[in-house]
Amino acid sequence: MGDLSTYEEALKAWKLAGFKDGMIFSWIISEHKDICLELLQLILPDLEIVDVKNIKKENTHKQNTVFHGARFDIYAADEHGRMYDIEMQVSDEHNLGKRISCYQSYLTQHALGAGQGYNDRVDTYVIFICDFDFFGAGLPVYTTEVCVKESDLILDT
Repeated sequence: MGDLSTYEEALKAWKLAGFKDGMIFSWIISEHKDICLELLQLILPDLEIVDVKNIKKENTHKQNTVFHGARFDIYAADEHGRMYDIEMQVSDEHNLGKRISCYQSYLTQHALGAGQGYNDRVDTYVIFICDFDFFGAGLPVYTTEVCVKESDLILDT
């Protein structure tokens, strides 16, 4: 039957695990479309998301052995094709800004299919649910938005 102490330790860890545990978070969100939809609606109410078409848990994206890849806890797409990466982060590794940048870059890279015009690119969102206050200002929610418009670009001729 195996090592009883290892089994007992695993059972104890399983009983203590909650929604913040990576495996449980991924399982609940990916297996229960209604919960994923409600979570996205709560976090992004202005988008008026009514359906989640695609949910994948622990979706790994690594194109080769040389470069660092991305492993999304949850990848989802809504009825408009908008792409979401939802991450659970329980420990502050002091690299959240850089991780967001890498994940956003990957989503943006895949938001435009071959032959599509740049204006057809779907919107992408990276969502980190943290067990700590990354910015230290005591707010329950932080939102950052980066949007570059042609009118904002300065061209030097």
